[in-house]
Amino acid sequence: MSRLQRKFRRMVAVTLGAVLVFSLGACGGSDDADGAMGGEAEMQQNETSDGGRTSSLSDQSSSGSSPGELGTVGQVDLTQDDSVFGSPRVIKNGQVELVVARGEFDAAVDDVYFLATRLEGIVKSTAIDDSGEGRGVVVVRIPSARFEDALTELRDIGRIESHYVDTQDVTDEFVDLESRIRNARTAEKVLLNLMDEAATISDTIRVQNQLERVQENIERMRGRLRVLDDQTSFSTLAVDLVEEGAAPKDDKPEEAGTMARAWDDAVAGFMGVVSAVIVSSGVLLPIALLALVVVLVVRRLLPRFDKGSATTAPATDV
Repeated sequence: MSRLQRKFRRMVAVTLGAVLVFSLGACGGSDDADGAMGGEAEMQQNETSDGGRTSSLSDQSSSGSSPGELGTVGQVDLTQDDSVFGSPRVIKNGQVELVVARGEFDAAVDDVYFLATRLEGIVKSTAIDDSGEGRGVVVVRIPSARFEDALTELRDIGRIESHYVDTQDVTDEFVDLESRIRNARTAEKVLLNLMDEAATISDTIRVQNQLERVQENIERMRGRLRVLDDQTSFSTLAVDLVEEGAAPKDDKPEEAGTMARAWDDAVAGFMGVVSAVIVSSGVLLPIALLALVVVLVVRRLLPRFDKGSATTAPATDV
């Protein structure tokens, strides 16, 4: 084995160990790890240039135009420094019960639609009660920054009977994912450089396997980051619209419905018993008829046997 190959194998072993640490335990605030891996990547690039071979990855890195570099995830720019990610990331959702004037239910639904559009949001779903009671739910998604504005403007549509707001701070998870992705990107660059310098097929396969694991981890973290970015950028607000004077959901009609369901269950149970009797009769009736025939035959033949035994009995006395 040549001296160059021995040197390369040692380099691969050290790098794979560092990459494993990145993929399993890299988390927020690891600037020292970024510097160490960045220095190792720069050393690999310098050695490649000294050997007369310029890596295409190095060219892309220097030009800042590679699509595989830090880039963006959703609306988040990963090329910016950590100070950008220090802003709070909060998931905020809510539910409002809005009472509207009699006869204004349809207009109120349209107003909620218009409110969502005006606040640069969307209508996610609508469920209107077909009973004519003037009741329905409109679910909208609006920018989180306009959430309080939405609550304020809903007061112009009707009277807020009750409301519920749920918040969840995910800033730590968001920052942690950003840091993990940056560290994994650094490890990815080192592995790509080692792929270019691999001297044997076995070395290439070893580096390729580790590279695939790192890239899968990156995609998984990017997916989670996109979900968090969407949830913190947009809030979900469910508007429960009720027309003035509409019967509550738990009023007498609901009780009547409960009694009707109980009666239906009783009828269904009775019909089930009748069906079971009919089915069992179809099975037992042939058996009963067969047993009756056997009994009649036995009763008809039994007197003949008794008479025959009575006539033969005196002959045995002498």
